[in-house]
Amino acid sequence: MLEHQNKSKKFKAGSVHNARPSEKRNRYECGDDVKALAKEMKRLVSLFKFSNHDIYAVIKQEFGEGVGKQTVMMFMDDVYGPAFRPRAKTLDKYKYLVWLLRNKEKQFANPKI
Repeated sequence: MLEHQNKSKKFKAGSVHNARPSEKRNRYECGDDVKALAKEMKRLVSLFKFSNHDIYAVIKQEFGEGVGKQTVMMFMDDVYGPAFRPRAKTLDKYKYLVWLLRNKEKQFANPKI
């Protein structure tokens, strides 16, 4: 049976290596606000039972372009994410999604009868 060579490798939480092969040893911390955003986004997405396709569709409807499915998965992952500093453009999309889902959560919590 084949086993992956990086299976036992430990990575620092909240950081990721640079994609360039010569700089993989450099790791960059993401801020606490990004970590809090990722936790909140994961909570809201699981509350509404959104799939990656649903997240992509909501963001694409507002911004005209979506986000990568792998990026979203890594951003919300409990163990790995948020293990990178997303681009400002991507971070704005995530903030919009959290804002939208928070408003929907409030709407469903206090329905007007």
